[in-house]
Amino acid sequence: MALPLSPAASASVTTLGSGPWEYVELIPPVNATVLEVVPCVMLSQAPGGQYSQYNLTFASGVSVVITPDAWNTRSGSGEVTVRACGNGFFASIVNYNATATNVYDTVMGYPEIIYGYKPWGQIITGQSPYLQLPAKVGDLPPIVAYINYSLGFPNGRGDFSFDMWLTRSYEPSSVGADDLEIMV
Repeated sequence: MALPLSPAASASVTTLGSGPWEYVELIPPVNATVLEVVPCVMLSQAPGGQYSQYNLTFASGVSVVITPDAWNTRSGSGEVTVRACGNGFFASIVNYNATATNVYDTVMGYPEIIYGYKPWGQIITGQSPYLQLPAKVGDLPPIVAYINYSLGFPNGRGDFSFDMWLTRSYEPSSVGADDLEIMV
């Protein structure tokens, strides 16, 4: 079943199957309970194509943004596809032959799931009462992220990271000289 995106987006979101429903867990480390139930969604973007994103909002108001973000691609063939599921599964399939907008930058794309605030994204997602972002580092609760991944780069080129931004202020269009992106 294809779901329409906002009028500015050029892609559509596909719900994968009619069930069973899968779970998103955004929980404190103690007294863990499942907070939400959602299906899988999939979103694609062609190289050089219009930026597209899907805002996935749960009944509680907690939300994430998924985007193929084929950044730094001017033209090409193929597409980037991201798939996000309620059980935390996230897949990014990059199958394109693209020309970079900036040939001196080797990165061509940032398929991602965004929770909280991301500079340049002009987005603050609806959040769990347990983890409200942006927040001062000293005010953050204990956070544990579990990541189970496998990577395959048949053409020998790729990038994978788990990252967060530490910024001195909320500035939706840029970062400042003393701001920091931490990539693991």
